[in-house]
Amino acid sequence: MAAPGLTRGAAAARGLCAQAAWAAGGGAAAAGGGTPAALQSLPPGGAHAAALLRFRAGAGPSHGTRGAHSDAAAAGDGDRQPSPSGGGGGDGGFETVYEGLFAANHKRLKLASLVNTAVSLAACPAIVLLSDAPPLARAAVAVSVVGFGLGTTLGLHWFTSPYVHVLARRGDALRARTLTLLGRPRWSEFSLAEVRHPDSLRPLASFKARGRFFYVDRGAMADAELAAALSPVSAAEEAALQQQAEAAAEAEAAARAEGEAEREAERGQAK
Repeated sequence: MAAPGLTRGAAAARGLCAQAAWAAGGGAAAAGGGTPAALQSLPPGGAHAAALLRFRAGAGPSHGTRGAHSDAAAAGDGDRQPSPSGGGGGDGGFETVYEGLFAANHKRLKLASLVNTAVSLAACPAIVLLSDAPPLARAAVAVSVVGFGLGTTLGLHWFTSPYVHVLARRGDALRARTLTLLGRPRWSEFSLAEVRHPDSLRPLASFKARGRFFYVDRGAMADAELAAALSPVSAAEEAALQQQAEAAAEAEAAARAEGEAEREAERGQAK
C-alpha cells in the first residue's frame, strides 16, 4: 500500500494537470462542443473528475474569450454618440436651437425650494413634540411652517414653470424642455402652427401651445424669425398695430396729395 503522503501528492499532481489541461483546452472544446483531449488523457481521479464536471456544466468561455467579448462591447459603446440636445431633444432628428440663459440658476433655485419644503416638513414633529408651548400654539406654529414651505415651493413653480431650458426643432415641429414640480425634466412637443398668444396674467409666458405656457429669452435665440414666431401678439395688440399702420398710410397719402396740389398751384402761377 502506498503511503498516505504519496497518495495525497499524486492526487495534487493530477489536480494540477487537470487545471492546466482545462486552461489549455477549454476554448477549443467550447468551440467544438466536446471534451478536451488533454482532459480525456488524464488518469482517473478526484481532481480529474471535478475538472470534467466543471467543463461539462458550462463554466463559461476562457479568459481570452471573455476578454475578446469585453473589447468588442467596449468598442461598440465607443461608437454611440450622445444626442445633441443633452437627453431627448436630439432624438428623432431634432436639433437644439435654443438654451435658456438662466437654466442652471433656475434649477438651483428649484432644488433650494424643495430642500426648504423638506426641512419644514421634518421640523413639524419636533415643534409639536419637543416644545413646551400649549398644544394650540404648537399646532399653529407647525401649520405655519408647513404652509410657508409648501406655499413658497408651489408659488415658485407656478411662476417659473414656463421657463424653457432647451428648445429643439425639426422643420415646423418643436420640442421644449421645462422642469416639473420636483425638478425633473419634462419634454413637450408641438408645432409652430399651434403657437398662440398666452392671453394670461402670468408674468413669465411668451406663448402658449397645446394648453401649456412657455417662456423663451428672445435675446438668446439666434434665429430671429423663430424668435418672432414664438412671441405672438394678442388680438387687441394686432388690431391696434393694424390701425396704426392704416393711419400711417392715410397720413402718407394725404401728404402726397397736398404736395401734388402745391406743385399744381406753382405751375399755374408760372404760366
